[in-house]
Amino acid sequence: MHTTTADAAANSRATLIRAITIIFLVVAWLAVLARSYVRAVLIRNYGWDDAVMLLAVVCHHVIVESSDVPY
Repeated sequence: MHTTTADAAANSRATLIRAITIIFLVVAWLAVLARSYVRAVLIRNYGWDDAVMLLAVVCHHVIVESSDVPY
């Protein structure tokens, strides 16, 4: 089967979008883990808002990793 220029461009775009998504996912995890550490260990005041934030990042991670959307 022949790979056309349009197919190659679409594949390249999908790789780029996937890479950017993973980068932002890592940044989000780092921010949440840093905040959770500070709130739980240093300040010793881990609240419900921190738990909801952690739950949101976990849900986002599951959704991003389970989606097989061809961009």
